[in-house]
Amino acid sequence: MKWLGLEVRAHREIDPDHAEVEFVARSRVGGRATRLHERSRFVREGGHWYYLDGDFITKDKA
Repeated sequence: MKWLGLEVRAHREIDPDHAEVEFVARSRVGGRATRLHERSRFVREGGHWYYLDGDFITKDKA
């Protein structure tokens, strides 16, 4: 897999220790282009941000 780019489309602070980030990551696998569009949730603990989970966004949800 070769990563081709990352576009952060939106970010939203929910409260001082929780946030959401929407992004599109592009890559190439075996000569074929792939695209990952996700809305991810993060939590801050001890001054560090950690990924919690995320939802894939399809064209129907965008």
